Amino acid sequence: MKNKLNLNLLLLVFVGVIVASCSKNDSNTPTPSPAPAAISIVGNWKFAKDTLVQYNTNGSVSSVDATGPSDGFLNLKADGSYIAREDLNTTENQTGTYTVSGNQFTMYEPRYDSKVTFTIKTLNEHNLVLFTEQFGTPGRRSTYIEYFTR
Repeated sequence: MKNKLNLNLLLLVFVGVIVASCSKNDSNTPTPSPAPAAISIVGNWKFAKDTLVQYNTNGSVSSVDATGPSDGFLNLKADGSYIAREDLNTTENQTGTYTVSGNQFTMYEPRYDSKVTFTIKTLNEHNLVLFTEQFGTPGRRSTYIEYFTR
């Protein structure tokens, strides 16, 4: 009987030690990882190519893929200004300002008083793809997709 009492006492002490070593602060909830940093559009992008598709009034469609000049670029600065060279017919740089709102990227070039809004189709560490649609004479429209890498 004394052995049974000692065994019960030993078991009670053992259970007490286990319960006392548990903490109320323990949690099975994992610590959340920080959210990945958003990819910034700011930086120097190398012009890769553009695709122009024209939808004509007679129903015909024409498509042109053009590779940019080997030194074509789009340099988007943090202050909202840009310098670009993507015209195949000139070595002259274009300058202006830009804004980004959601997936809308708008460029303004004061030299021609022109503003173009693109939809950002792809933006990651290495690629920027911009899409825009423009309407010309009644019944005619053009779409442009511009591809950049860095």
